[in-house]
Amino acid sequence: MRATALVILIVVRTGVSQIVFDDGKPPTKGRSLELEALNFMTGRWISEYVLRETPESNAFTGKGTSVIQWSPNGQFLISDQWLLVKSPGPPPNFWGAKLAVTTWDPVKKEYCITEVWSGGTQTMSMALEGKKMITRGESRKGDHVTKTTSYAERISDTQIKVRIECSIDDGPTWVFSEGTATKVSN
Repeated sequence: MRATALVILIVVRTGVSQIVFDDGKPPTKGRSLELEALNFMTGRWISEYVLRETPESNAFTGKGTSVIQWSPNGQFLISDQWLLVKSPGPPPNFWGAKLAVTTWDPVKKEYCITEVWSGGTQTMSMALEGKKMITRGESRKGDHVTKTTSYAERISDTQIKVRIECSIDDGPTWVFSEGTATKVSN
């Protein structure tokens, strides 16, 4: 009985942001103030960045394009991304696709971002502080843990400056990526 009650509590806690109790009317598309604060992100964005995969590796440039829009129910911000990476070895260039879904977690009082790409998934938390966004994530590959912190700052309604720092197994932190994203259309 205790286990059943615990499972129900966990399901209710994790799903509370998505539950709409039936009052006889269909749910509305209304968003929380926290989700409304992300409206500036919708549209098509072009990014350019310098990337360093490890602290010792040579830096190389890349670019990307993202189309960001609200889900039909208005509760999820969806970013469909293509990233071109120029690597120092063969193949010289490759495009990678990634999908990111952002929503508000009212229990933890933070944004939750889930990224999906062909190599796996990652869940991160994000805080919005005025024109700054700080995103923290952790991924595992074998016995190694990579921690990332992304600092994004809105320079204007059409430009964001981004810096991503990484560390592996709590070792030294290095600048993984730096660049800008420019909004080219709504």
